[in-house]
Formats: sequence, C-alpha cells, structure tokens
Amino acid sequence: MKNKKISQSTKKHIRNEKAKIRREVQDVKKQEEMINKLCQKFFKKDENKRSI
Repeated sequence: MKNKKISQSTKKHIRNEKAKIRREVQDVKKQEEMINKLCQKFFKKDENKRSI
C-alpha cells in the first residue's frame, strides 16, 4: 500500500485536535475512540480519490 501524503497544515490540525482531545477527555478508551474517528475523517476523504 502506498503512503498518502497529506499537507503540513492538515498534519498540524490533526496534531492540535489530538492534543485537545487528550486534554479534555480523561477516559483513555474514549480518547482512543475520538482520535480514531478524527483520523478516519481525514483519511477517508483521500481513499475516494482516484489514482491516475
């Protein structure tokens, strides 16, 4: 599987959102769930694009 490149600003946004989730949510399982949902939101968009 080929690694998808994402823009630097998107990486920064994901990193900031993950930090925000870790600060605000105390339950570790809930943190993992929310972080996985966040990542799926960004990586799902790239899967729909067609490779040329």
